[in-house]
Amino acid sequence: MLGDIMKSVGIIAEYNPFHNGHQYHIQQSKNLTGADAAVVLMSGHFTQRGLPAVADKWQRAKWAIQGGADLVFELPFVYAVRSAELFAKGGISILHRLGVDFLSFGSEIGNLSPLSSTAQILAEEPADFRQLLRPGKQFFHKTVIRILLMVLHHSQDVFQITE
Repeated sequence: MLGDIMKSVGIIAEYNPFHNGHQYHIQQSKNLTGADAAVVLMSGHFTQRGLPAVADKWQRAKWAIQGGADLVFELPFVYAVRSAELFAKGGISILHRLGVDFLSFGSEIGNLSPLSSTAQILAEEPADFRQLLRPGKQFFHKTVIRILLMVLHHSQDVFQITE
């Protein structure tokens, strides 16, 4: 187990392609956690959307190592091309079994609060949310927009928006 030897931070990624923001994320992940090593679990030849990556997995792994990663493992295809939930579930499960001490991820908003609020809504599925998921409803247009509005306004009353 990694945790028995040193502190490590795990990152689940595609690096399609690897860029300066990814390098910054790896560096910040190590700095903020005090980890000795960054362990990256990266998709292989195909991305989460099932499309071929812009560069092969070996080149992207090389870029990750050059960008500060200490170990790069391949996220198995069965998780790499699945929904965000299964992509994350597979990745987190593998990193846990590898014994990483911390999990780090990047986001465009740089604020954990709205992400936590959204995750809570999706995990708890309040009654109003479940009502939106009934057959015949267009998930994207009616649910995702309402979740975003709920998070932005920090109000469950947003579910009352007329259709």
